[in-house]
Amino acid sequence: MKRVSLVILTALLCFSCDPTSVMDANIENTTAQNLSITFVSAEFTDLNKTFEMESKETILYQEGFSTTGGFLEVSLDGVDSVYITNTSNEILKVYKPETTGRNIFEIGDYWESSTPSKRFYQYDYQITNTDIEQ
Repeated sequence: MKRVSLVILTALLCFSCDPTSVMDANIENTTAQNLSITFVSAEFTDLNKTFEMESKETILYQEGFSTTGGFLEVSLDGVDSVYITNTSNEILKVYKPETTGRNIFEIGDYWESSTPSKRFYQYDYQITNTDIEQ
C-alpha cells in the first residue's frame, strides 16, 4: 500500500509541474560609434523605449516568460518605427515594418535565433555599419 501511495504521489507531483519557457532578445551595437535606438508606438505608449548603446555593447531589448512551456519569439507588434541616432541626435536609420532590405522588423530573416537549452529561446540582432551608413 505504501508503494502504491508513493507512486501516486510522485505521479501527481510530476503532472502538476508546468513547464516554463524563457526568451531573451538582445540587440548589439557592432559599430565603432555610440548609438541610441528608439522604438516608437503611437497606439501603445508603453512600447516606447529608448536605449543608449555604446560601441560594441549589447542590451537586453525584450524578455519573455511562459508558464505553458510554449515557443516564444521576439515581437515588435505594436511598434510603428525604430530610429537609430548618433550622439548628436542625427537620425542614421529609420525602420518601419514595410521597409525593404535589412529590417529589424523581419524577425525570421535578420535576427539570429537559437535554443541554448530546452525551452530557452535566444534572439540576437546586430546593428552594423551598413545599417547606419547614409
